[in-house]
Amino acid sequence: MPAEAVTAPDSPDASPAAYHSLPPLSYAYDALEPFLDEATLRLHHDVLHRSVVEALNHALHQLAEAQRTSSMALILQRERECAAYSAEHALHSLLWHTLRPGRASLSGGPLAQELGRTFGGFEQFQQQFTARVNQLKNGGWALLIWNAHRRRLEIVHTAQLSPDWGAVPLLPLDLSEHAYYLKYGPDRAPYIEAWWRFVDWPYVSRRFEAARKLQWPAL
Repeated sequence: MPAEAVTAPDSPDASPAAYHSLPPLSYAYDALEPFLDEATLRLHHDVLHRSVVEALNHALHQLAEAQRTSSMALILQRERECAAYSAEHALHSLLWHTLRPGRASLSGGPLAQELGRTFGGFEQFQQQFTARVNQLKNGGWALLIWNAHRRRLEIVHTAQLSPDWGAVPLLPLDLSEHAYYLKYGPDRAPYIEAWWRFVDWPYVSRRFEAARKLQWPAL
C-alpha cells in the first residue's frame, strides 16, 4: 500500500522528503530465495524503489511551487510527473505485500470463485496471465485487477490503466529488467514461473474482498 503522506504538499514548510517514505519489507532480504536472491531484492527495494519515492517527493514539491504560478502548462507537466511516480510507488508498495516466503495456495474462498467465473478456474487464470505477460516485449507491470465499474476481474498491462476505469490493483508483477536481470539475465520466463510460487494469496484474497465492496456506477 502507498506510504502515508505526513505533510501537505502545499504547506510552505514542507520539504520533499516529508511527503512519502519507503515502506519496510515484512520479511528478510533472503527470504524469497530461490525466486529472488538477496542482491536483487536489495537493489529493487533499497535502491530503485527508494529512488521512485525520492522522485515522487521532489515532483510533489515542484508541483506545489508550480501551483503558485499562473503557468497552466507547468502545472500540467508537474501533475503528469506526480501521477507517474505515484503509480510506480503504489505498485511497488503493493508488490512487497503480495510476496511471502514459502508457498501459500489459493484454496477456495470468494477470490477463487471469482477466478472460476471469469477465467474458468485458477489454473486457467495462471495460463492466461502468463500468456499475456509473454506477449509483452517491454517493461511495465502486468496486473490482476478488480474493475469496480464492470464488477469483474481483469488482466491488464499498465499501458491500459486509466483512473476512469475504476481499476483496483490486486496482484502486480514487475516486468522491468531491474526486477529480475541480476538473477535471471535476459530470460524472463523462469522469473515469472518462480514468482507464482511466492504469491501471498491470503493477502490478495483479503484485498479482493475489500475491493468488491466498492459501489461505483456501472459504465
